[in-house]
Amino acid sequence: MKVVAIDDEKFILAELVDVLKETLPEAELLSFSRSSEAWDYIRNNEVDYVFTDRQMPGMSGGELGNLITEKYPHTEVFIMTAEPSATLRKEGIPLERCIFKPYTSKAILDKIQTKNLKPFHTNKVEEQKPVVKEVKEEKKGLFSKFFG
Repeated sequence: MKVVAIDDEKFILAELVDVLKETLPEAELLSFSRSSEAWDYIRNNEVDYVFTDRQMPGMSGGELGNLITEKYPHTEVFIMTAEPSATLRKEGIPLERCIFKPYTSKAILDKIQTKNLKPFHTNKVEEQKPVVKEVKEEKKGLFSKFFG
């Protein structure tokens, strides 16, 4: 079994790798700090599972997940995130494809053992930009509500 871990923050990536080694000791585990490097690897190698951070410079975890699902539907993609569920729903990311930080071996194992997961898919990037603006406006509205 091949597993790919991706996060642009090296300490978080190291933590993710440690948890994945503990959870899937028999797996061949590869880690990347850039989505583009991971995508280059995935295009040339069969991968069973991808665990990717959601927010990264360049290609986001959601964009990478869409590419992988489109080209390699057998590869299971999971987003590692600390984002609120509402934000993820607005972006069209199925919550069952999310593992919330701080993650544990149990959370990862529960996800990969779940049967009949919805396919990974997010809204297109063009559709996400207004969502980001909307979320910022919601936060601004809440701020002014409490702090005048």
